[in-house]
Amino acid sequence: MHGRTDASLLASGAPDDFVEVCRRHGPALRSFLRHRTRDGEAAAELLAETFAAAWTARARFKDERDGSAAPWLFAIARNQASMHARRGTLARSARERIGMEIRDYGAAAFDEAEERLDGELLAPRLGRALGDLSSGDRRAVELRVVDERSYDEIGARLAITPAAARTRVYRALTALRASLKGS
Repeated sequence: MHGRTDASLLASGAPDDFVEVCRRHGPALRSFLRHRTRDGEAAAELLAETFAAAWTARARFKDERDGSAAPWLFAIARNQASMHARRGTLARSARERIGMEIRDYGAAAFDEAEERLDGELLAPRLGRALGDLSSGDRRAVELRVVDERSYDEIGARLAITPAAARTRVYRALTALRASLKGS
């Protein structure tokens, strides 16, 4: 199963194949969602929602990245995080209107510690992997992943076309993935 692309796994329609796609991308998606929400519990719930939405929409998956479902899954996760933020804003506003106290049970401190530990464990490997990239690829992936810039914005900043920006980001992410997996 590990030699097959995400696209072929999704095309099979088999639940076990879908689970393999989830295993491949789950940790990165959870980290992304935790970064977006700053809440580990919400990130776990959103990850489950992301996979449920992906399962429901699996027939509409289009392979646009050499067999990888990562861009598709991250788009679904981004939508789930946006909906979560909107719901949270509405709920917070409603609680404020009726004067309901909002309590913090210390979960944020736990999430911050978990995120810091993950970062400390990954930082040396990620630093080496980033150092192996060309400066153009490294800057492109930083603009896309860290700064969440569009490909048009990346192209303008790097004086390249949006298509070239997309290529640089893809090439950098592929190299990072291979380096971090030990390939």
